[in-house]
Amino acid sequence: MDILNDKIQALANNVLRILFTKWKAIIGTCYEKIGTSTKKEEEVKFLESQFKDYSNEVCKYTLKMYSLCTSLRERNARSYETLEETLQDSGLNNLFNLFWNRVCRIYSQTISKLAQNNSGEGTLTF
Repeated sequence: MDILNDKIQALANNVLRILFTKWKAIIGTCYEKIGTSTKKEEEVKFLESQFKDYSNEVCKYTLKMYSLCTSLRERNARSYETLEETLQDSGLNNLFNLFWNRVCRIYSQTISKLAQNNSGEGTLTF
């Protein structure tokens, strides 16, 4: 069961890494773009398209994680135990909530850093 546990953790961490990397790139691109256009409408359209694309990525990966979590709840025909119950000791029985809380933390930390940056405390770094 440790191998399965490790694989599931690696998958979830990889998805989070992908989402964080994309989020960081989008925020960096948006941060550089703001103020370079003479038309505010162009900036707004650019920001909307960037965040829309990223939101689609979050939805896609969230659905994949949800699908994985749903499959972990299927009962074994022999033992009538689910993989989720088997993984309870590893803490992965609540995988989707752990995943979603981490995604929300990424947003929260980024917003805090942007707020600090807007108050004149330096450049945006992650």
